[in-house]
Amino acid sequence: MGSCFAQHIRQHLLRHGRQSGHVPVPEGLNNTFAIRQFVDWAAGGADTLYSFEKTDDNRMERWEADKDRDAFRQAIAQAGGFVVTIGVAEVWQDRRTGGVFWRGIPQDIFDPQVHEHRLSTVEENADNLRAIARSLRALAGDVPVVFTLSPVPLIATMRERTSIFAADAVSKSTLRLAIEHVTLEREVGVHYWPSFEAFRWLGAHLERRLYDGENNPRHPSTDMIARMVDLFVRSFIAEPVGS
Repeated sequence: MGSCFAQHIRQHLLRHGRQSGHVPVPEGLNNTFAIRQFVDWAAGGADTLYSFEKTDDNRMERWEADKDRDAFRQAIAQAGGFVVTIGVAEVWQDRRTGGVFWRGIPQDIFDPQVHEHRLSTVEENADNLRAIARSLRALAGDVPVVFTLSPVPLIATMRERTSIFAADAVSKSTLRLAIEHVTLEREVGVHYWPSFEAFRWLGAHLERRLYDGENNPRHPSTDMIARMVDLFVRSFIAEPVGS
């Protein structure tokens, strides 16, 4: 949930002869508030979703909550574990309700008196992560929940008086601290996988670039992704019986 990392894991499993199902969840789940909203909705919670997403042609459209909720709930209940990836700490919020949007807000409904952009806090994100893990395991049982932080940097910021580089550092640091707070609580079955550090910090010690995937300098290199996924599978997924 929340990133293409799960899709890379699935492709790896299939290439190695392992069974791996797929349930398409909204791609706009890149902040902890959005993931918490979606999981709560799938579990039968409130229907209010601040679910605007970006389409392939860069328009913002609502991900309507008229989908088959039972199908999502069953998929979650049958899962053997979860990888939850978060990417941004900057959010758009409705001042009236406190609801946080999945991504941005369509121009035709944007109201500066109603909608505000802000940097979410470490405490808010940590609380969301705890709730996400709790809700997922309430549906699926005592399965592992692995949090990861996306190494893909921000491409823009709405924060005033800051550069994109400073905004990216603060956003990722906020989320990394939130994950650290949650994992230090040592709840059984809740883990962190350091894909972020593998790209952001390991790269400073190598003689090669780690960001050149898909001919895009913001995308991690495909061979390093393959290494990360291979290490992840070896760390978290049992070998097939008889292998």
